[in-house]
Amino acid sequence: MIRLKEKYWDLMFEPLLQNGVSPNVLDIGARNGMMVFPNEYAKNCNYIGFEPNQEEYLKLINGSTDSKKFGVQVASFKHEEYYDKAIWSEEGTFPFYITQGPGSCSMMGHSVKKKSQSMFRYADGGQSLFDAHAKVIREETVDCTTLDSLFYNSDRVFDYLKVDVEGAELNVYKGAKKLFENGRILFVKAEFLMVPYYKESPLLGHQHSFLDEHKMLMIDVDLNHSRYSWGRNSSVSAVEDRQFIYAGDAYFVKDPDRTSMTPEEMHRLGLISCVYGFYSFACNLFRFAELLSENDIVILEKEFSKSSMKSLIHRSLFRYPKRLKKQLTNIFQAKRPLK
Repeated sequence: MIRLKEKYWDLMFEPLLQNGVSPNVLDIGARNGMMVFPNEYAKNCNYIGFEPNQEEYLKLINGSTDSKKFGVQVASFKHEEYYDKAIWSEEGTFPFYITQGPGSCSMMGHSVKKKSQSMFRYADGGQSLFDAHAKVIREETVDCTTLDSLFYNSDRVFDYLKVDVEGAELNVYKGAKKLFENGRILFVKAEFLMVPYYKESPLLGHQHSFLDEHKMLMIDVDLNHSRYSWGRNSSVSAVEDRQFIYAGDAYFVKDPDRTSMTPEEMHRLGLISCVYGFYSFACNLFRFAELLSENDIVILEKEFSKSSMKSLIHRSLFRYPKRLKKQLTNIFQAKRPLK
């Protein structure tokens, strides 16, 4: 993706700002804040973050998150609110499990020990996933609520829902069923698991099925989470080894072919789509919304088409082997004798 200049973000935001509209961002599992999220987008948005882990919640409100300590870019929003509640499928007080690794705390209970002890990720220094991250060190009770109970009776549309809750994503969606049914969530980025290491462990397919039923379209997945080897820690090089998928991130949007959207909603969906590089989708949404001129959209398309150094390197590393394989195949076939 390119790093879009501020003037182009301002151009895209102008129709909303003229009408006093601010996009709304929901962050479920807010532990480190919105990392690597453009400030040019965030400066015009309202942010609501939920983090039930008290230690991590205090870091958030004090501005001392682990991400900031390591110098990771964290977005600053126009308006920010943090709540030390868990978002769940129902209201009440439920157990919350504090784990060895702070990023593995969950509402899902203890991991299945046999499974998590047989998973070894290269980054964990020879320890199993259980020992490095998933081992429960204590249990607490937390207040839980649902997105529907918080927001359904308002008229707010949520441009972006980020869900990172260690296997509890489906419970978050179930507690937002009315919001989804009324089309008030435009874009979802959710972490998913590919390994059933909780007793009840919804996987990517469960998320996809629920959101598809609610007319959300899955548009992409990222598989850049650490992979794992099964059984025992092995000396095989992780560079050469084809390891197993552990987790990833999935992207969903309100499906423009199965739902009705106002011009404003289409424009807002286009804006958040730009954050993750879905540029042609964004430009076509802008065209249908008609809140920007055609000339402005053409300018944006030209800007989106500029290659950043990062994307050039990515193409060189990941596409060159495919081109080489194709060229070698063509050469080999050309030299084969005719039968």
